[in-house]
Amino acid sequence: MGLEIKIVPAGEHFEAVVQSAQGEPGALFLATATCSKGRITISIPKQPDRPFVSLEGVVSKNGIKAQLNYEGGSVEKIFVPRRPGYWDR
Repeated sequence: MGLEIKIVPAGEHFEAVVQSAQGEPGALFLATATCSKGRITISIPKQPDRPFVSLEGVVSKNGIKAQLNYEGGSVEKIFVPRRPGYWDR
């Protein structure tokens, strides 16, 4: 699975634009992001085509080292590198 995340300021808080891909890019969706002291939590709105419900991780100059939390309770550890996104190229 590929995952692309853009974190953007939205007034007093942050929003995340998230896109996951399994073979081909999926739909973009907006999620609430909480950022504090190098940590990030993204709460994913529940939808049938979105297998995970939250992302929790640590932000560094290289990217986000995180875990995806799935609805059934399973967890997947991932690293999302900091680089221009697919649509930015």
